Amino acid sequence: MRAKRPMARGGRPAAQLPRVVEGQVVELASGGDGVLRTEHGDVFCSGVFPGERVRLSGLRRRGKHVVAQGAQVLQPSPDRVDAPCEHAAACGGCAWMSLAPGAQRAARKELIERALSNARLTPEHPVELDETAAERTLGYRSRARMHFDKGVLGYRAAGSRALVAIDRCVVQAPEIAAAAAALGDALRASSPAGTGVCMDVHLGTGAHGVVAELRSEDALPPELYGMLEALVAAGTLEGVGVLAGGATCHAIFGDPSEVSPGVSEAAGTSGGSGAAAGETSLRVPLGGFSQANPWVNAALVATVVDWIDASGQATLELYSGSGNLSVALAAAGAELTSVEREADATALAAANLAARGLSAKAHHRDVSESPRQRFTRVVLDPPREGAADAVERILGIHRPERVVYVSCDPRTLARDLAHLVAGGYRLERVRGFDMFPHTPHVETVALLVRLAPA
Repeated sequence: MRAKRPMARGGRPAAQLPRVVEGQVVELASGGDGVLRTEHGDVFCSGVFPGERVRLSGLRRRGKHVVAQGAQVLQPSPDRVDAPCEHAAACGGCAWMSLAPGAQRAARKELIERALSNARLTPEHPVELDETAAERTLGYRSRARMHFDKGVLGYRAAGSRALVAIDRCVVQAPEIAAAAAALGDALRASSPAGTGVCMDVHLGTGAHGVVAELRSEDALPPELYGMLEALVAAGTLEGVGVLAGGATCHAIFGDPSEVSPGVSEAAGTSGGSGAAAGETSLRVPLGGFSQANPWVNAALVATVVDWIDASGQATLELYSGSGNLSVALAAAGAELTSVEREADATALAAANLAARGLSAKAHHRDVSESPRQRFTRVVLDPPREGAADAVERILGIHRPERVVYVSCDPRTLARDLAHLVAGGYRLERVRGFDMFPHTPHVETVALLVRLAPA
């Protein structure tokens, strides 16, 4: 039986794709791929950069797009550099590892500007880009999420579910990379390639060392538990939590409590993981969300506090998490009310505030149920999908004088900012943060000011 041809929009058969296409890369897409304009539509390919002349092969349709599996660079960009990682060609973790750091930063700024332009938004001041990350583009990650399957511990290949074995990841903090290597040895010894055991492996920073969480739907080999206990006893790991085989609670070895390390301004080093964590580090849920780059995170938090100007102001924080922003806002004198839908994060935020003699009215609820009252300041830090529910309540109920929006996706940020601007706010400032050097990801902070009294 003959295979059916894929259908184009409107019900017409899609044109058959050629084996190869050749041309010049014109831009970088939001996901990091280079974009080639062709008569067959835009073709996306990882590992190629603007200005390069390329020959792309292995074309196939993925939704509305055409993607290429292979690329030959015929004329490289002057911004192409030798990647500082031996796994860069195969691993999908750092799509821009072969792009010069300065060009990476310019590209991230362009992603923000393009998203704003597509939403017909023009801030009062030009888009800014924080330069903190320029000083540290390797060894910056204080946490990592890896995968183990068929005897391989590593990251996914670009555009694939296949695993690339990683013996040393150069963007992981040295202590995280060392713990990953030791844990990988234990996993391979107890669960060799033929066993079929697969799991998600999270590595993070503890108060005095590296902590880990292993999650698997499979029952794990009994000998692995003994090896994990030995790693903790040897000080290689501070603690491990294991959730496997349908268990509803973790098996615990040592102390797997994770912290989000702070930054000592005097020493310029991260707290936690061997340093005295003290009050600069925040407790976070093991394997839950927290920022992975403590240096850039410190710059982002400082920007939020500066722009919101919340001292003595009734301030609402939405999507407050474990208190990454809450602690700084309360310390700056904000009369803080926070809203977070995750119970564990809400409890840890309260603990992080209490440890510093600070307090906030913390609500464990969805943002769509935020307190029905006016606030003069609102700060929000939503997940990638954005903050549609929060925007509706900001415009309809809270009507603050100032809004600071923290985002990990310029496109959903621009969508939500457009609604706020249409609702009577001026987009004052926008600043990007290079939280993950060598990747296309960018964190963005935006300041909006209400145009007229509510």
